[in-house]
Amino acid sequence: MSGFDDEIEVECPKCGKVFKSETRLLEHFNKEHTDPDSEIKEVKARIRKLSTLYADGKIGEQSYLATATTLEKKLETLMEIKDNPNVELSVLSEPLKVEEFEEPSAERVEKPDTVWYILPLLFGIIGGLIAYVAVKDEDRDMARNLISIGTIMTFVNFIIIWILYAWLLSPALLQLF
Repeated sequence: MSGFDDEIEVECPKCGKVFKSETRLLEHFNKEHTDPDSEIKEVKARIRKLSTLYADGKIGEQSYLATATTLEKKLETLMEIKDNPNVELSVLSEPLKVEEFEEPSAERVEKPDTVWYILPLLFGIIGGLIAYVAVKDEDRDMARNLISIGTIMTFVNFIIIWILYAWLLSPALLQLF
């Protein structure tokens, strides 16, 4: 007996187990993976983690908003399932992927270019303020460093100018002219 049903292999999107029919997959999914309370807690925890990442400046505003919207939709769906357990499983067909909501690695987070350090080096505190305003939303630590470098360079430039001025106007030099 060689029918199409015998040859189908369906993989569970949650745990990766392979089943020979969609009916068995649905039975498995209903039995093993449809506890709305635990999934609701998991989604709420992911929303809190996402908020923490955004507050720490590890992800940008657009990433935060897009991911938060996705999580809120998932939370609404789970609440509907909890209120009405007879809802079809098709709403659960796209489970949340853990990788999408984990802390971003250094290569996925876009850092501002280090060229911004030229502004405070050349223009002191003014350049530091301009660079701070440009970078603060992407990387708060770098923005603080830029303003600090701008402040330090302002004092360094002031001291250098004062020394040059004192040297050029020294009595020994004035006697030569």
